[in-house]
Amino acid sequence: MVGQIDISADGASITIRFPYREDLVSLVRDLKGRRWDRSARVWRVPIEEVESAVKLFMPYGFSLAPEVATALATGGKNKNLGTIQVSEIEKKSDSLTVSALNFRVAELLRGNFKEPVWITGELQNFDKKSRSRHRYFELVERDPEDEEARPRAVVSAVIFEKAMTIIRRRLARFGDAIKLADGVKVRVRGTVDLFEARGRYQFLIDDLDPSFTVGEQVLRQEKILQALKKEKLLEKNKAKPIPLVPLRIALLTSFESDAYNDFIQTLAVQDFAFDVTVYDCFVQGDRLKSTVLNGLEFFAQEAESYDLLVITRGGGSRTELGSWDDLDIARAVANHPLKALIAIGHERDQSVLDALAHSVKTPTAAGELVVERVRSYQEKVEDCFLEIHDQATSILREAKKILRDQARGLATLVRGGIAGERAHLGAAQRRLTRSLTERFQREELRLAQKTKDLIYGTSKFMTKAESNLVLQETKLKAYDPKSVLRRGYAWLRTANGKTLHSAKKVKKGDSLHATLADGELDLEVQ
Repeated sequence: MVGQIDISADGASITIRFPYREDLVSLVRDLKGRRWDRSARVWRVPIEEVESAVKLFMPYGFSLAPEVATALATGGKNKNLGTIQVSEIEKKSDSLTVSALNFRVAELLRGNFKEPVWITGELQNFDKKSRSRHRYFELVERDPEDEEARPRAVVSAVIFEKAMTIIRRRLARFGDAIKLADGVKVRVRGTVDLFEARGRYQFLIDDLDPSFTVGEQVLRQEKILQALKKEKLLEKNKAKPIPLVPLRIALLTSFESDAYNDFIQTLAVQDFAFDVTVYDCFVQGDRLKSTVLNGLEFFAQEAESYDLLVITRGGGSRTELGSWDDLDIARAVANHPLKALIAIGHERDQSVLDALAHSVKTPTAAGELVVERVRSYQEKVEDCFLEIHDQATSILREAKKILRDQARGLATLVRGGIAGERAHLGAAQRRLTRSLTERFQREELRLAQKTKDLIYGTSKFMTKAESNLVLQETKLKAYDPKSVLRRGYAWLRTANGKTLHSAKKVKKGDSLHATLADGELDLEVQ
């Protein structure tokens, strides 16, 4: 609950109480005669401004004291707002029948709720597909701090056919923004009654305030965004860049939705190698949260296998879109390791997720963004190749021109150099010929002299060598073993063929072999 509108004890004013918020303070200051009661810490507004105050603050989720509804019905003129007028019950018998009891209870209720009252609550068991002329459901009150808990209070409600026609016309002014369904918060007007046949207390609705429902959705989004801002998560996923080439897509949607077909068809008509993994989830209703969180967790665990996370759904009302406004889902998207692309909104409406990540309005727009990202990268690559080709062609063209110029210059230099070298070579050749001729003549003279010297030296050397050879031959004959043996010597060898040099090397009985000049002897040592 954002705040409370009540009636002062004297009935002369209404009191408005809420935690400090600058936007709400600005609203109070628009009311005539308002003043701040410092001691009670409430704003006090004249009772005549009750209708203006309610219109200003009800879209923000303010609750009304019962007496405020009475003040609205009387235009603030009834000063005895706290009293209850109850018809006296006649007691003519000791016991009542069930129908009599129900009749008297109904009489009490109708007597105390003579005028229609406005109440706020959340739709429950509202069958939007029902073909019945009348709608039967419940209005529930939940704990604003724990909306997952069981309702604080429940009241049966009914909208009869005639009232439903009026409400449909009122909703039509908001286009497709609001569709009545379970979980939608509403502010409705009606009367309190008792269905006597069943003894069931119920609220008969005859009108509905669409602006309250829209305001509740805005307020819920604001609370979630403020919580994320406090946790520093608002910009976490949005700050992630979209990958240069998002070909591996993690798609979170319903297989049976037009959103799936629109997104896939947008990618399929292209020639790019997209690889899309789809996690089937509910995109509205009570099972949306659990399946979406499961899908986000699955893709988070497999984040390295994907480039981009796409969350999308088809068309629907603003109230159906409100199912995505959940703090746990928002946290999961904000903290997701993949860059998220959100396509669950409408042209005019946005969900909390649209504020957390990169947002487009339709599944087709999401597909077009992915395709354009890949195509942009392809074009950049092609442009780079073209630029490289152009620059390389220009460089080669300039290099060829430089080479041609250098070749022409080099040819001129070579021809000039060759001519000069030929002249130098001719002169050098003539000098070399003259020098060689002179040298050959000198060498011929020197060679003739050397020849004479060689013939003389050789003759002298041969004479001396011949004398040495005769001398060596004489010595050789003198040292010839046979010549020694002929002079009476013998060559003694042991039995194993070794030459005997000393008598100490043998003993009595050893065999020896002797070689003499004219033969061989076998000897025995005595």
